[in-house]
Amino acid sequence: METLAGRMQAAGKVRAGRRWASAIGICLLVLATAAHGQAETSMSVTTPGDVWNIGTPETAPPWTLPAPWYAVSLKEDGHLILDTVRHTRKPDWHEKYEVTDAANQRDFAEHPPGPEHALDLPATALLGFRLGDVSDLKSSLPLRPGDYPSALPSPALLHDRWQATAQVDGRTWHLSTDSVRRKDGALLAGSLSLVATRDDGQKQVLMPPTEGAAFERQELLWLGTLHSGQHAADLDVLVRRTLLTGQVEYVLRVGGVIGLASFDPDRPYDVFSSGIGGYMTTDVHTSQQRPVPPERFGRAAFSIGDTAWNPAVDEAEKAGLPRVLFDRQLMLDDEKLRITIEYLPRFDATDAPHLTNASGLWGGPVLVKAHFRGKTQVLLESGRLDDGNFSLGLGKLDGEPAIQIGTQPHYNNVFTYDWVWDTGKQRFVRLYKWQSQGC
Repeated sequence: METLAGRMQAAGKVRAGRRWASAIGICLLVLATAAHGQAETSMSVTTPGDVWNIGTPETAPPWTLPAPWYAVSLKEDGHLILDTVRHTRKPDWHEKYEVTDAANQRDFAEHPPGPEHALDLPATALLGFRLGDVSDLKSSLPLRPGDYPSALPSPALLHDRWQATAQVDGRTWHLSTDSVRRKDGALLAGSLSLVATRDDGQKQVLMPPTEGAAFERQELLWLGTLHSGQHAADLDVLVRRTLLTGQVEYVLRVGGVIGLASFDPDRPYDVFSSGIGGYMTTDVHTSQQRPVPPERFGRAAFSIGDTAWNPAVDEAEKAGLPRVLFDRQLMLDDEKLRITIEYLPRFDATDAPHLTNASGLWGGPVLVKAHFRGKTQVLLESGRLDDGNFSLGLGKLDGEPAIQIGTQPHYNNVFTYDWVWDTGKQRFVRLYKWQSQGC
């Protein structure tokens, strides 16, 4: 018989929340397969302090890992430091469980959620990873810890005409980017790929395009080789990508295998409510100093129904060019706040190798932008509405301007997002995300 704890665990692995979509990136693309009929190698990736919820024991951390993981750090001189990780620790996120259906109280008491673990990464680590079958934590492909200089003199900002030459293990590689153009000749968001070609003509796609994604920056942090044996001739890379909304994503390629891990530097409250499961979880990061905002604050500014929203998105999609769909001029007390809702075309993969957008299941080509106090920022990426309205409200939290957005991209999933102005950062920071899933 399925328990409440089991339903909670299963839901945590499929919803677009921090615990699964961001905390652990599982081999979203395999570029190289093992020879002689062997199983494909996969990669699991996690960021510091995030909940590591794959195969952890029922005992509290610390726990000795059955097979080592590896930590990736970067020195100021660009060298990559690879360390062995053998233990877990308490996560930087605390998850509070609440039973919302009285019928599940007894089930919850008899089968409470187990303790949560995070990899005990060095303080300087950017991420942790392992190579091997994701379902078998007792074995992993061994790597050699140590100091690995980069084949490039410094981190490189990738763009659609970027080129470089690198020497790796005595071989010369010509590096370049490839991309797809929009109808107006500009770069199609998500279409940028990183390619390496050797003097003898051997070609490797180090980072393929990313379906449905758009990035503010993509930086090649390190290039070299960490892997020996079968894939010794493969180049390894570490890329840091910043989404338009400010979340950060790492792309790690080792031995021909790619893994993704993303995190939100704003560390917002992350709430998930399951109607059929009868429970609610609230994830809070140790660095979060702001109080939980009230469920509703301020006043309703405007709303757009699906009957107006979806045709505007469909028309822009057919044109294939950026377009302002809606433009609202608002007042917050005596200050002007402009909200634009814009369409940005994205790369749509066919059968070619590509990465999956790791920013979440509920994104899309629609950008919700705030123009305030001389600053413009993308608050949210969205798509078509499955039902209901897109609504936006304005108010103040602790005396600072705040925005609340509600949207329903799927009939069974309703989202509410809160932002509050941060004077030091001079932008709206993500404070709260609430996802209600009917079943």
